Amino acid sequence: MDSILVDTNSNTFLITKSDSIIYENFPENLKTGTLHPSFSIAKSYVGTLVDTAIDKGIITSAEDFVIKYLPELEKNDSRFKNQL
Repeated sequence: MDSILVDTNSNTFLITKSDSIIYENFPENLKTGTLHPSFSIAKSYVGTLVDTAIDKGIITSAEDFVIKYLPELEKNDSRFKNQL
């Protein structure tokens, strides 16, 4: 597995099972705290979390503004002013 990850220039590889990490691989120049772009992976992850929150009734609609649930964004970032 490790040689395949090196050959494909993978940044990180992680396998989880039942809420536990069962395998992780970081190249020599990366550590668990190293930041790097996630591109669409982050959008997919957030979309899945939002969908789950809607199913559980935590979020009422995908059309809601994020500041309805995270009001601190409006206080800390002027781009969110007057969005409600």
